[in-house]
Amino acid sequence: MACQLDTLRSCLKPSILRKVLKELPVDLDDTYERILLRIPVEHRADAQTVFNLLAFSNRAISLGEAAEAVAINLELDIFDPDDRLREPSSVLEICSSLVTLTPFAPQKSPWNTNVQMSALDSNKELRFAHFSVKEYLMSNRQSHKSSQIFSLQVDNAQKQLSKLCLVYLLSICEEMDYPPESMARLPYLEYAAHYWPQHVQHVLELGNEPSLGRLLSLFLLGECGSKLQNALRVHNPDNVFTPPSVGTDLLALYFASLLGFVEICRKLVATNVSLDAEGGHYGNALQAASHEGNEDVVRLLLKAGADVNAQGGLFGNALAAASHGGHDGVVTLLLQAGAETNGQGGHYGSALQAASFGHHEGVVRLKFQPNTQGGVLANVLQSASDGGHEKIVKLLLQAGADVNAQGPFGNALQVAAHEGHEEIMRLLLEAGAELNAQEGMFGNALLAASERGDEQVVRLLLQSGADVNAQGGCFGNALQAASQGGHEQVVRLLLQAGAYANAQGGYFGNALQGALQGGHDEVVTLLLQEGAHVNAREGHDGNALQVAGGGDDGNSYEDILRLLSELGYSPMLSPTEASPFNLCPGGGAV
Repeated sequence: MACQLDTLRSCLKPSILRKVLKELPVDLDDTYERILLRIPVEHRADAQTVFNLLAFSNRAISLGEAAEAVAINLELDIFDPDDRLREPSSVLEICSSLVTLTPFAPQKSPWNTNVQMSALDSNKELRFAHFSVKEYLMSNRQSHKSSQIFSLQVDNAQKQLSKLCLVYLLSICEEMDYPPESMARLPYLEYAAHYWPQHVQHVLELGNEPSLGRLLSLFLLGECGSKLQNALRVHNPDNVFTPPSVGTDLLALYFASLLGFVEICRKLVATNVSLDAEGGHYGNALQAASHEGNEDVVRLLLKAGADVNAQGGLFGNALAAASHGGHDGVVTLLLQAGAETNGQGGHYGSALQAASFGHHEGVVRLKFQPNTQGGVLANVLQSASDGGHEKIVKLLLQAGADVNAQGPFGNALQVAAHEGHEEIMRLLLEAGAELNAQEGMFGNALLAASERGDEQVVRLLLQSGADVNAQGGCFGNALQAASQGGHEQVVRLLLQAGAYANAQGGYFGNALQGALQGGHDEVVTLLLQEGAHVNAREGHDGNALQVAGGGDDGNSYEDILRLLSELGYSPMLSPTEASPFNLCPGGGAV
């Protein structure tokens, strides 16, 4: 309808309007076909480029980016800045009413979801005027031979987008020391540097594409990798949060391995490049390929002599990297090549822990030592318990994992209790987990669950015989842990199970002071009703009244006075003067 209204608006005389009304298209397909046929022949390739960008780019495209892409000549594989459109708005003229501008800038980062208005048209998001435009272009319903050139096909579009990115990046001659400045001058740079790998990977999965292979070789291998380095300064696919940490000698092999470009790796291996050179987020090329599951690259590197047990990087070794990614085929290749199944190192401590953390049951079934120590959670059973991976916990227990092995967070039961994984807790208890084990940051399982405020887990532990007054951890006991978090129902459960309202110890000294520090009036009232002593002088802030008077958590001195008064206390002094001799039930002195 909008397209037809545009046509009618152009009629400046009644006679012309009547004639046009008689000749209006019979349906939407006919409307779109007529608009396409009105695109000048010399600009039809430009229009096709814009349509492919809008339909198949990995994120929304701005008008300026589309205009810049139109200046890339894929027949000559060059980008000529002098061949740009006179104005970015020329894209709107070429594509007529099939495209439109939004008032918003495209969201260029998945981490930034804020919608931003744009003052400049070149920075505004370009879209199809209606979803039916894209549907028509992808439908192959074009009846006229001339309009069929606009038909959108995903594989052809990916080939074009791959080449647009590579040709654009290859055409940048200067070394970019300050990418933001370069991106202001080169509108398509940010997109090309971010998304060239995805577009190229799509095309290479289709099979041999000689022209793309030539461009990829020039980009990765030509001019000592300077073109690749420029792109990496804008976006590093190895680690998006840091600049590349790869030496020039390793650059091409590392990124070709990471991104799965087998033929590039084959060319580099033939040049006797150092296969085990250290660098990058994953430590070396073999680890990068292993983590991404690039099986053909892993096979090539191993055959060429890469050290299967080379250490370094985030995961420590290639086997741990592949295990974390859940790539069973790569894990098998590495094991056949002599990878040490229980090698230590890396963020997760071992390959089995990495697999467990990633919830990769198939990898866990391979022959690993279930009690291998190391990593953030000390052992693999704790990693699986923390992640809630029930099947993996079963496998590990069946393989002989030590259910009571200790770590910085205590044992596996404490970890599972803190994360609220009831079924895993039942498995661990059935396997002989010590219910009241006193170790680690949490102190014990009941304290861990109470601190989190998980009523069902606390109930399960109490029913299983947990010691409600067991001491340990940073909060001293379960009641104090629940009180400082304001978990009223858990506090009730614990008190009903016999928790001492006046138990001393822990960071806050007692449960009442923990509740006061957290600003939890309901819990304060509950504890006072259960006989909590306001006089107790434990913790680092004196007694309860001093905590109330000196805190800024929403509990005022007057609020606590009111509570005490309702319960029969008669405090007589200011919070700084309060002492056991002037705070007692019923008034008077002790």
